[in-house]
Amino acid sequence: MKKTYGLLLAGSLLLAGAGAASLLFSNKANETRAATLPAGHIFLGGVDLSTKADYKVTGGSGYAQFDASTNTLTFNNYTYTGCSWYESPFDAALCVKLNDEFTKSINFNLVGTSTITSLHETDKNSQTMGTYIEGMGSSGDVVNVNISGTGTLKSIGGTNDNSGSPKNGITYGWQSGQRVHVNISSGTLQAIGGKATVDLYGSESIGFWNEYGAEVNLSGGRLDAIGGECWDISRGFHNYYGVKFTGGTFNATGGNAIKSYGMTTFSNFAIDGAIFTATGGTNKTREGWTSKSYGVYTVNPKNGQYYTFNVNAATTSVTLKGETTGLFGQLFNKIVGYRYKNTAGTAGEDTIAVKTKAEKYESTEYLNLQFKACHTSQTNYTVNATYDKTDKAIAPTVTYPTSGATIKYRSSTTESWSTTRPTCTDVGTYEYYYQVSANKHTSAEGKITVNVTKANASWDSNPVVATDLVYNGTEQNLLTDLGAATGGTIQYKVDDGEYSTEAPKGTEAKTYSLRFHIEPDDTHEAVSDIVASATIAPAEMEDVDVNVKASEFVYDGEPVELEVETAGETVDGTDITFSYSLDDVNYGDLSELAIVSAGTHRVYWKAEAENHETITGHFDVTIAKGSSIYVSEPSSISNLSYTGKPQELVKAGESNDGEVVYSLTGEEDSFVSEIPTATDAGTYTVYYKIAGDDNHNDSEVKTLKVTISPVDKEALKDKINEAEVLYESIKDRYPEVAKVLGDAIEEATYVYDNDNATKEEVLEEIRILEDAINQALEDSRDVLVDKESGVTIQTKDGTGIPTNINLKVEVKTSVKAEEGTSEYERIKSFLVGKEQITNVFDIKLVKTEGDKEVEIQPSDIKKGLVLIVHVELPEGINTEALKLLHIHSNGDIELVEEFKIDGNEVTFELSSLSELALIQPVNTALPGWAIALIVIGSVILLLCLLYILMFCVFGKWTDQDGEAKRIAIIGKRDETKKVMFMNLKSSYRIESRIFKTKAEAQQALKK
Repeated sequence: MKKTYGLLLAGSLLLAGAGAASLLFSNKANETRAATLPAGHIFLGGVDLSTKADYKVTGGSGYAQFDASTNTLTFNNYTYTGCSWYESPFDAALCVKLNDEFTKSINFNLVGTSTITSLHETDKNSQTMGTYIEGMGSSGDVVNVNISGTGTLKSIGGTNDNSGSPKNGITYGWQSGQRVHVNISSGTLQAIGGKATVDLYGSESIGFWNEYGAEVNLSGGRLDAIGGECWDISRGFHNYYGVKFTGGTFNATGGNAIKSYGMTTFSNFAIDGAIFTATGGTNKTREGWTSKSYGVYTVNPKNGQYYTFNVNAATTSVTLKGETTGLFGQLFNKIVGYRYKNTAGTAGEDTIAVKTKAEKYESTEYLNLQFKACHTSQTNYTVNATYDKTDKAIAPTVTYPTSGATIKYRSSTTESWSTTRPTCTDVGTYEYYYQVSANKHTSAEGKITVNVTKANASWDSNPVVATDLVYNGTEQNLLTDLGAATGGTIQYKVDDGEYSTEAPKGTEAKTYSLRFHIEPDDTHEAVSDIVASATIAPAEMEDVDVNVKASEFVYDGEPVELEVETAGETVDGTDITFSYSLDDVNYGDLSELAIVSAGTHRVYWKAEAENHETITGHFDVTIAKGSSIYVSEPSSISNLSYTGKPQELVKAGESNDGEVVYSLTGEEDSFVSEIPTATDAGTYTVYYKIAGDDNHNDSEVKTLKVTISPVDKEALKDKINEAEVLYESIKDRYPEVAKVLGDAIEEATYVYDNDNATKEEVLEEIRILEDAINQALEDSRDVLVDKESGVTIQTKDGTGIPTNINLKVEVKTSVKAEEGTSEYERIKSFLVGKEQITNVFDIKLVKTEGDKEVEIQPSDIKKGLVLIVHVELPEGINTEALKLLHIHSNGDIELVEEFKIDGNEVTFELSSLSELALIQPVNTALPGWAIALIVIGSVILLLCLLYILMFCVFGKWTDQDGEAKRIAIIGKRDETKKVMFMNLKSSYRIESRIFKTKAEAQQALKK
């Protein structure tokens, strides 16, 4: 069999494919994103609208177009008849598939009258639909079709003559798939089933089919569901799940069929506010078939379950009509109803009482059931109004019925109703109740609260301030018009006075502050005051003047004393007051003026009298400049010498009467405050004076003589001489040191000879030369002396001894070299007979390192350095029998054979330092006679010796006993060494020889 659908809304948008167009659409609030409209989601006009570049089709005089940015499909006077979508066993003129891939919400915007009609193709389908909306299935999300606008959309199922499987031909105006919600807020949707022509069971025509899980929400506008002609069943509206009728108009009408229903429902539903009409159509007859015509049928024939038709208190109007019965099923009405035995509602009237629960209703006696209630736009509400002396004719607005209603009022719940409404005129709060009633309607009641509040007072005309008022000594009106007001009494206030209804007045010459106020009555509120001002001008004064007696003075640092003569003492009996100012701003008594500085000063005066104009004038006072005086005059700076740099010539002067200025030329424009300076030697004339300040004249010009002397070079000359003496003393032994000193002498001499040398240059050369002398002395330091012992050392090659190296000498007392002593043990090999150590000198060189002294050797100063040592001999020493031993620090003893005796000083050379020992024979005391004999013998011996020498200078003598004691006398004579041998024990021979070297003489002594 075939079905034909006017409009079908279904639950899943499953189709997507190529050919999709780019668009913008929003899936949720405030989110707009670029996307591509999937192909196969809007089928209209015989095409897949998603493949159209502009998503637009035309038909009749209008068009249908989809706006992807708002998900809105607009029908504007659009007409189309045909098949846009086919999926066996279905076809439709309009098919919309809603899902996550496309959108879950689409808007239908109705403009004008648009008609879409399916064109059934017999060989293809058994069900044809004007509109089919597919959702997301029984377990999917809810999808929405939101219908609004000012126009009408007619969705018509086409004629279906298909008798094939699975059902004979069915035609639908509109079908909503599972979980599709159709929400109508404005505009008109007409879902009209077409004609099913097959004369078979199952041939149906349905205006609006609401599938399981689908829902219709009618809050405004109009929904017409009309079944068409067929043989088996014609339904205006079929509900599988839910409807919510809260407003608007609903009309469901069955068509001409054996079974015709205005509305069938297989779920409970309620009417809350809409104008609801359901009408069963006319019946076809056929032998063996039972014809039925119901307004509303609420029984599921498959399982026999009854569903409830709820007529709630908020219902506006419900009319159920059918040729068999208006209602068959279950009823729960909360308002009174009326029923009639004919469909016209004119015969056999009966009341349907309010029920407390749902009850079955299966009566076929009454063909017309009506439930109607009166409605107003508001039930209990408050109205705010402003007092205007008129009654506030406030009555409830009756929204249903549109005519024939009666309104009654009362002021309390205990009063009887009256058609007279309470008046609401004066200020206050009014409360009254109302009742709206109409024939065969449930009454509506409510309460109205009216607040009549005070109106604002208002100015009819503002007060007018008087102008051109001049002081005349009498009281004058400040207003020429007192003004007029509504809602209160005008009051006036002058300055800080009190409000009064009397007209404001003033006498004194001044500006008056005015305020105008409306004191409200009981029905008005105060408004803002008007603020204004009025002025009474002062009167004129004549013949008033001031003259100063003396106007010229000389500056003395004190304010001048002014005397004036004034003309005019009073005016109109009022005293005139004179005041004075130097800036024309701050006025006071003449004695308060402090005119001190030199110059011309303008003195302003003014004469004032109450309520009269002020007279002003001025006069000039001149103060001449005074004489300038020094606190201290400039003075010459003495003893200036040439430095090569500018030098101040005078000490600064000081004056409190100006600035002391100076010049070296005396020309008028050459004076400056800076102290004059000069560089070259010579005598200068310094001119000076006081440049007077604003209050003093310049002083007379005075002069000072100042001399800069040439540089004194005597100190430099003395230092040059000192350096030259040192140079001469070291030039042979220390040529390199002498060269450095000589260069410094040469530079200093150049400066000395330079007539242009400055004092600083001379002093600098003295310093440089002093440093050079000190450095030369240090670099040529080759002598160290120990003052206590008299030991002196010097370097043989002229090497300078650093200043941190010093000589330390310890002189040990004489000890007898007796057997068993340590000294004996050390030097016994060098002792002959009863010789003794005369002195031991411990000679050290020490180097200062921080706070310590470290012993060093000459080689630490310079490799291979040899020192010349000078040792002072003890008194009474026998120099001719002297032996000198060098005792090393490691205990070795060396006989020093080469030394020189000069007076009481022994000189020798060493490359290392330690102890030195002097050895001589022990002296034995003799009697006088013995001494005489020795002297006589010595003379004889000497004579003999001289004799022998004459003959035996080169002879060789031998000793007689081999034990002769010999005394060696070593002396320096003509750079040769002389050794004399004398045998005193046996032969008394004297042998003497001359040796060239000390070594030869020492070798001879050993023999």
